Amino acid sequence: MDPVTSGRINLSIQISMVRCSCKTLKGARCKRSASSNSIFCSVHAMCKKPMTSIIVNTVMLHQTKRFEELRNLLKRDQTVKVILPGSGNTHSLGVGIARASWAADDYTKMHNHLNKLVKRLAASFPGRVSFGMVGSSAKTPPSNKVIHVWGANAGNWNLSPGSLIVGSGQASAMGKQRPGVFGIVTMPVTLKELPSLLSGS
Repeated sequence: MDPVTSGRINLSIQISMVRCSCKTLKGARCKRSASSNSIFCSVHAMCKKPMTSIIVNTVMLHQTKRFEELRNLLKRDQTVKVILPGSGNTHSLGVGIARASWAADDYTKMHNHLNKLVKRLAASFPGRVSFGMVGSSAKTPPSNKVIHVWGANAGNWNLSPGSLIVGSGQASAMGKQRPGVFGIVTMPVTLKELPSLLSGS
């Protein structure tokens, strides 16, 4: 069984068996089941601390899957190149509004994971992975041969062709979904959005 399929199955099991994430006033872990579409039972006063492990781990699994897709595109066609947002040898995925949206520990975990994925891709395809401006105004626009990678959210990473990409940050520079526009989720998501991160691109 491949890692993506395995991750999807594990995620489904986790979501269906979510236990309340809060602690009781006495400090004990709550034994109630979470309410529907929630991670809290909504009974205790301390039902306010989110259980982020499922969320950040699923976002990271999605990122791994998307980088594997990039790797396959580069292997399949030797003329394809990938541009990541950034400059020099440094990417800017998951910065700005993405960084401000995560809890500090979860952001560090997610961004370190992204760093490893970027470094591995660049090392595997020297001269074909670069860092620079992405989007409609870039010197070399997105196409079947030039893949522009950008930091997305659960609502705009996988739109149908021709759809307008709505959002701020890197999303605002992409224009419409078309060949070469390649979104990777770097933002937190809701429990309802988790399964969509592991769907086909």
